[in-house]
Amino acid sequence: MTLLQSIILGIIAGITDFLPVSLSGHITLFSNIMGAAGSVDMMFIIYLHIGTLISIIIVYFKPISRAFGEFLGIFGDMIVNAKVMFAGPKRGEEKRYRRISRNRYRKLCLLVLAALVPTVVIGVFAMRLSEGLIGNLLGSGIGLLITALLMLVASFSGQLYKGPQEARVFDGVIIGAFQGFSAIPGISRFGMTVSSSYLSAFSVKLTLLFSFLLAIPTVLGSFFYEGITKKTFVPAAGMTSALIAMAAAAVVGYFVLSAVKKFASARNSRYFSAYCCAIGLVSVILYYVL
Repeated sequence: MTLLQSIILGIIAGITDFLPVSLSGHITLFSNIMGAAGSVDMMFIIYLHIGTLISIIIVYFKPISRAFGEFLGIFGDMIVNAKVMFAGPKRGEEKRYRRISRNRYRKLCLLVLAALVPTVVIGVFAMRLSEGLIGNLLGSGIGLLITALLMLVASFSGQLYKGPQEARVFDGVIIGAFQGFSAIPGISRFGMTVSSSYLSAFSVKLTLLFSFLLAIPTVLGSFFYEGITKKTFVPAAGMTSALIAMAAAAVVGYFVLSAVKKFASARNSRYFSAYCCAIGLVSVILYYVL
């Protein structure tokens, strides 16, 4: 993979990862067009996700740092409650437990934890299934068409009224299950979390914040899982190409994410659905042509 190809793929990743149009689907398409498909593997895709993850942390630094602090607080309170449970109450006093979900950030953390369970279970299976599909235009095209269908369904969502306190743990489980399938090339992680959040009646603000918080453990977990199972953290393209592409994805992703915060809505999902359908068909056609 050349330096120019790495930069181009990084730019494409920075644009597509924060739109429900599939980063992996576009990387597969353009790497085939540029003749670099042989250098693109799962680890290279993950490096691109790490690049956009950096931009998420920068743009959403305050809510992410607050959520992380509350996450540590949850475990601290759980330890205290465990001590209260096993310790006998003082004479004349009742056992007093700390409330775990006492603010909206803690509720958000619990939703993320609930979502991670199906994400891990389904994601591991999907990653194994997708090994032979990385760089494959047909598989990627079908994944894009699946994303298009779900985005179209989500565009007809009803009232989006749920904030963190109104959201249920079961909502997090459903969204996490949808995200798990995004390990398959062509199926957009952002598209899965956004569409399933809209179908769960999450507000646009909660949908974006929840999706980006959920991306942090998901991407980092994928990185370590792929590296450990393959016994290498170096992608097929080489570390230099991966880092250059990652940096380009981070820079471009920062500006794209800032714009997405302003224009996100369920109704716009129809346009992205049409786009994914078109790109998916192009990928399928090119599979038989190239």
